Amino acid sequence: MKIIHQCLQVKGIKLKRLQEMSIHHRPNCHAFVKLAAEVDKEEMLRFMPQSAETLVTIAAAGVDGREKTLFCGYILRIHMEETAEYCLAKMLLADTSYLLDLQKERKSFQDLTQTYGAILRAACQQNGMDTKAEIRMNVPDKAIGEFVLQLDETDWQFARRMASRFGVPVFTDCAAEKPGLSIGLPTQAKEEKIPAWVETSRRYQEARWQLWQENSLVAGRQPIAEDFVSLRVETDNYLPLGTAVSWKGKSYRIAAVSGRLLDGMLHMRYRLAREKSLLAARQKNPTCAGMVLTGQVKDVRQDKVKVHFLEVDAAYEEAANKWFPYATTYSSSDGSGWYVMPSEGDYVRVFFPTQEEKDAFCISTINAAPPANTRNKTLRAPGGKELLLTDNSVHLITKHQDTFIDMSGSGIHIVTANKIKVTADKYVILEGNKIEMLAKDKISLKAGDVQLDILPKDIKLLAENVIMGGD
Repeated sequence: MKIIHQCLQVKGIKLKRLQEMSIHHRPNCHAFVKLAAEVDKEEMLRFMPQSAETLVTIAAAGVDGREKTLFCGYILRIHMEETAEYCLAKMLLADTSYLLDLQKERKSFQDLTQTYGAILRAACQQNGMDTKAEIRMNVPDKAIGEFVLQLDETDWQFARRMASRFGVPVFTDCAAEKPGLSIGLPTQAKEEKIPAWVETSRRYQEARWQLWQENSLVAGRQPIAEDFVSLRVETDNYLPLGTAVSWKGKSYRIAAVSGRLLDGMLHMRYRLAREKSLLAARQKNPTCAGMVLTGQVKDVRQDKVKVHFLEVDAAYEEAANKWFPYATTYSSSDGSGWYVMPSEGDYVRVFFPTQEEKDAFCISTINAAPPANTRNKTLRAPGGKELLLTDNSVHLITKHQDTFIDMSGSGIHIVTANKIKVTADKYVILEGNKIEMLAKDKISLKAGDVQLDILPKDIKLLAENVIMGGD
């Protein structure tokens, strides 16, 4: 479609006469348009406060009278210049996908059966700006299979990172009134033909050839060097980014779009590339590397826990099936070591050691009720059993103020409301300079059929023979 100056219409903003226009669009980038036009100064001053919220549409009327939308977007910058004859407004616009690139978000995806398409739609539909986006998966969708965390990323940045896991870039729909993202090359019914006589130049893309060789997602497919030769084509026919075209009998995709008004015509310059060369290197998550997040334990299994990230998600995803390893201070191959797992409801710290969120693990719990004396060391089980180490003593507590053992420099103190039982297969030895046994009601000693009972006022001795005195 050839577009002449008179056929261009700019809607959403009142212009007297369009003087200049340029458009630029590449994969993994928003489409940008620059406009310069004569305007009414007073009217423009009234418009400027609301310019960032006004949808601007650029359309062209075809020879058949039907209108074709070339661009929909919002004004990023606007600047006015006054001359003696008129007032000139210069504007920079970005397509509607830019709305997904304004606010950084935090979300975790712990249901590992969800697909990439599902989490991208969830991320883009739940952003704080209430901006609804259309996500088109033009690659075979699959389950995420591992923990995914959107951490201080805009939805646009997150979409590009997820697309890179398929080795493809994101293409924006620059003519859509709401954000539209294609993961991978847009689909198309038929190829557009570019005349063989248009002006062209060739360039070999060595970096993309190397990227292909290093990309594990393309294993088994054998490209040739010719697949990584791009063409620069200049024509007056307008075609959007990603369009499938044929030139001299070979198939290409439009890999970059650049156009501007020249001599009353929208003159276009394209970079054509083979589909195999339109790759994207895997992007990592640099924000999470070295970060520690606080979470609440939702479930415990062996040495793993499920975690609700309190700083990320308002509510825990009930379908979550991600288990995080819980670190221990010591463990050996035979199973010996230190095994102290948190309980459901406890708070833990989750550490992200690398730029891959899937490597995260729990490093410790957070004490919700720390002791008043910070010098005391405590090991306490959920049932109340406790080992307390102080500067002067060691306390073993099984029931608070009911059953406990105190060990200090002054001795060992055993207290219980129940009985104390000492059992040995061989013998028990009590040895000391002085052994004192105190009882309120009775002391009973028994060996076989012999029994000695010491009562408050009596001593009872039962034995077959009682020997008193002697050598």
